[in-house]
Amino acid sequence: MQNMANLFEGWRIGMWKQGTLLALIFTCLAIVPVQADLINVADGKFVVNGDFRLRYESDWDSHRPDGTSRSDRARARIRARLGLQYAISDFLTVGGRFRTGAKNSQQSPNITIKDFDNNPTGDKHVLPDWYFARITYEDIQVVGGRQAFPYWKQSQLFWDDDVTILGVTGRFQQDFLDQWKLTWTGGGYKLPDGGLEIHGNLFAGQLAGTTSTERITFTAAIGGYLFEKKESTPKYLQDGNGERDYEIWVASAQAKFKLVGLPVTLGVDGITNGASYGGFVAFRERKDGYVVSAKVGRKGEKYGWEVGYSLANIELYAVNASYSQNDWARWASGGQSQVTDFRGHEITGSVSLPLNISVKSTLYLAESILTEQDGKRFRLDGRIQF
Repeated sequence: MQNMANLFEGWRIGMWKQGTLLALIFTCLAIVPVQADLINVADGKFVVNGDFRLRYESDWDSHRPDGTSRSDRARARIRARLGLQYAISDFLTVGGRFRTGAKNSQQSPNITIKDFDNNPTGDKHVLPDWYFARITYEDIQVVGGRQAFPYWKQSQLFWDDDVTILGVTGRFQQDFLDQWKLTWTGGGYKLPDGGLEIHGNLFAGQLAGTTSTERITFTAAIGGYLFEKKESTPKYLQDGNGERDYEIWVASAQAKFKLVGLPVTLGVDGITNGASYGGFVAFRERKDGYVVSAKVGRKGEKYGWEVGYSLANIELYAVNASYSQNDWARWASGGQSQVTDFRGHEITGSVSLPLNISVKSTLYLAESILTEQDGKRFRLDGRIQF
């Protein structure tokens, strides 16, 4: 990477051209009169919730795998989500959610409303995101349908928060040695191919445990995730995903405590892919990764704040790039992000405002491990929840 003196050179030029967008973000957030519990029915059986996000995103100083430069890019994007849940009884809840996005992407719910460099803005759709039934009996829970990723994780480097899966999840909780709360989770799923299509299977299981004292809360988990290929060509998935097996194991830990009165969160992930690939697969031994993260601040409180830092090193086949995060770099084609084979840094800062408004800035610095590909990305998000 270039030295820090050159870090923001390209971004400053873009910001002069798009400075009015930053004012627009704060203006829009200031005039939205939404209360968190405005549309919840009093008895709690029927709940409507959602969020709206306005994003400024700038990519600059980015190179393709062969070393040629990509043009700098700045754009305005939105994301809107609306969810409903209804408690039929004490045991049974049904729900669903819709989101914006494009039908060729399972990872991104974003719609580009303005590209300041006159690039195409892409498709704009509203898609079903969740539709599920949940049964709960004492310490047992079963969820069937299209659902969010049900396994505990401390980062998105293995699985993107926006990717949903279709199948059945079982969860059981129990106390252990009067100090630990153990959670056993497992299930089988169909994997998404774009926003609507299905391609391939996932079988997963995880054991997570949490223990708390007056000074610290500690959570650890280990899980196995078997991606089973399908003997047909996917509609949108790229780079062999959907036609390649993965046997991914993830060990994670997170500690929360206070330091000089401030909440601190430390986390770590270790990732490895146990699948074997034949000699025709280039770099087939590049199957490991790790993530280290730290956050400090009072996030979620009125006028709260938080700053964070993450260091990631993800080899080419350590994760399935069609379902892992798509945030760290501008490495995508046809709506499909392929952000793997990289090392990089994430630096965040956020503030919480009245009316359930939050503002977050994020800087990503990423470079490929095997090629000349790299890039810098800055985001400024304004978000309101209800």
